[in-house]
Amino acid sequence: MKPPLLEKQGLKAALNKLFAETDQRADFAMILEIEDVELANADYPLLIYRTVQELLNNAIKHSQATYVKIQLISTLYGFELVYLDNGIGCDLSESERKNSMGLQGIIERIYAYNGFIQIESAPDEGMRVHIKIEEGVTYD
Repeated sequence: MKPPLLEKQGLKAALNKLFAETDQRADFAMILEIEDVELANADYPLLIYRTVQELLNNAIKHSQATYVKIQLISTLYGFELVYLDNGIGCDLSESERKNSMGLQGIIERIYAYNGFIQIESAPDEGMRVHIKIEEGVTYD
């Protein structure tokens, strides 16, 4: 189900509302670099919104970060989304064994659109998530 604001006013307005709501609940500062992105696929705005929402929810619940940085960058045929925090991080092999539903859901959604996703984290080293999706490009 799409958030009504996403449907009516677009991705940037919906993200700005999400950031404002997160700011009210979070103990971390947010560094935001959000470009206007031209998205040929009508599914991409919801994909981006839900991914950012899940990453921010994970940060609030688990990261203990003092800052979170989110970049949404327009590319020639799609977009890149980069998430970075300075929180407690995690052992990714542990979270895979625990079946981290949030991260697993993000991975599955990105792969469903033939996207690239790289997650880097280690205990006490924060987390970095790099996502790239471009029309007509398949990542192995």
